This record gives sequence, C-alpha cells and structure tokens, in this order.
Amino acid sequence: IVFKNVTFKYPAGNKNILNNVSFKISKGSRVGISGDSGSGKSTLLTLMLGLIQPDNGDVLFDNIKTYENFEKIKKNFGYVSQDVFLLDETIKYNVTLGLKEEDIDYQRLKEVFDISNLSSFVNSLADKEETQIGEKALKISGGQRQRLVLARALYNKPEIIILDEATSELDKKNELEIFENILNKNKNKTMIIITHNKDLLNICNQIISINGDKVVSTPN
Repeated sequence: IVFKNVTFKYPAGNKNILNNVSFKISKGSRVGISGDSGSGKSTLLTLMLGLIQPDNGDVLFDNIKTYENFEKIKKNFGYVSQDVFLLDETIKYNVTLGLKEEDIDYQRLKEVFDISNLSSFVNSLADKEETQIGEKALKISGGQRQRLVLARALYNKPEIIILDEATSELDKKNELEIFENILNKNKNKTMIIITHNKDLLNICNQIISINGDKVVSTPN
C-alpha cells in the first residue's frame, strides 16, 4: 500500500484533513496508527480502502489506484470498526454472511472462533453457532459483539486486516490475547491497527502518527 503525495479535504470543510502525505506499507507489516480524536485516522483508512478519492496524489494497492479499482481489490481487505453491525440472525449467519449451508467451511468457522476468543462462549450455548443473537444483537454483550464482527472479518482470509478501535469494549488481557492469536495465525498478512492502547502499538513494527494534517511513518 502506497500513499503518494496525498491531500484530502471534505467538501464542506475549509482546511485539509491530510496534506501531502506519503508513506509505504509493505506486505506482512504490523502497522499501528495513532493520533488524537478527529485527527484524520479514519479518513486515512477510508482512503486506503478506496471508498473516497484524494483531492491530490494517489493511493495505490499493488500499483493500482484504490478508488478507481475498489470492486477489484475489496476482497483483499478485512475491516472492523468500533461501530458494530450485526443482523438479527444466528451467530453462524453473521460470520459467514449468509453463505449457503454447502458453502460454509466449518473448519474455518471454528478457527475464527478460536482466534477471536469466542469458542468457549459459543460452546456454552445450547444451540452453539445456530444461536439467534436478537435484534441489534442485544442477546450478547458488547465485547462478544466486537469479537463476532472480528470473526466475520477474518473468515474469508483477507490479505490486509484493518482494525479501527475494533476491540475497545474488551478488557486488556482479552484484547492482547486476541491480537496475539491474529498475529500467530496470520504471519504473512498485513495488519493495520488504530488504537490508543500502547501495549498494542508495541507489537507493531511500523507506527504512523497523525498530528494536525501531517502524517509521519516510522519503524518501531
């Protein structure tokens, strides 16, 4: 992933959110993104995913522009934000997003439950993965909801895993365990973490810091 002289301003804004930003993320990197609230961290990710177009410069994924090739590259990204979206359906349906029964990889389903520290919870339920989670997933806790969305993002084995404050409702021990699980099971994948947790930043080998409209990338 390459940002090349990227500048971006929202149409209603009167100043640049990002100004002439350049950095590179190599395959297999563990990248931590830090900055104050409202500094542009989520904007940076949205540009990276190709959901918005920079005003100037280019955002490239394997040398192709992300915005112009979103449909082509989107399968490579697994994105989890702090805003949880779940359906009034079963645990299995929410992870596999409604795949037909014959298309579900149950071994992979078990793996992502393990990685997300969900296995004990799912196995404690009478209906296991067939359990209905209810409207707005109110039958399960906030931490369980976050882990379920994480399992969904991991299920299709994306090349790039992006976690935007994705474990904010978990205790620190659980959070660190899950990240170690992800790292151990996805050694060749790229992981990008937005977090205020210094322990999580310490497991990264590249830190991207946002201060005002300036972005600095440094090895860690």
